[in-house]
Amino acid sequence: DKWSPEIAREGFTQVPNYLLKHQAELSLKKSELIVLLQLMTFDYGSRTATPAHSTLAKSIGIKTSAVRANLRSLENKGFIKRN
Repeated sequence: DKWSPEIAREGFTQVPNYLLKHQAELSLKKSELIVLLQLMTFDYGSRTATPAHSTLAKSIGIKTSAVRANLRSLENKGFIKRN
């Protein structure tokens, strides 16, 4: 009842409340948090997310170069590991 069928059909992503409640404390910029949340929608259960930078950019509405910069920053801060 909470969500429309169109929204519910896309599924849900579990997000640790700690990320949301302590964003500033974690030194997570808004754009980094959004990129991280988007990553969590891709195969999160397997702990491997492989969306193209262009896919993330389109979903968020930012440039691919901004996605790359946010991913580098998230990696440097220890939130993600890239291979």
